[in-house]
Amino acid sequence: MGGVVRQALEKLCVVITIVLIYENALVFYQHLFPYWWSHGFYRQFFFNLIVGHWLVINTVMHYYFGITKSPGFVADLKIDKSTQDALGYTKCLKCGVMKPPRAHHCKVCQKCVVRYDHH
Repeated sequence: MGGVVRQALEKLCVVITIVLIYENALVFYQHLFPYWWSHGFYRQFFFNLIVGHWLVINTVMHYYFGITKSPGFVADLKIDKSTQDALGYTKCLKCGVMKPPRAHHCKVCQKCVVRYDHH
């Protein structure tokens, strides 16, 4: 049951983010851009039109990459003991793979993730 609730909350967060980006754009198109244009603030209008669209495109693109790309799972490396000690690798007690420093086991993914502090 916990997995179903977690997936529902994840989808809800994605929908809320999309709605907030849409509402932000709606305010610009319906209120700010017509006001600036009608009152002769042409520099402000074009600056915000160009920079605003660039920021929206970057926000949406990076958000999409963040929710769809792999976080960087640890590959099961077959390395000898001396190399493990030299590189600081340890064995994961949950999944049994040799993991580098800063890699930790994720309870949700059930895999070790490289640089877990950003996962």
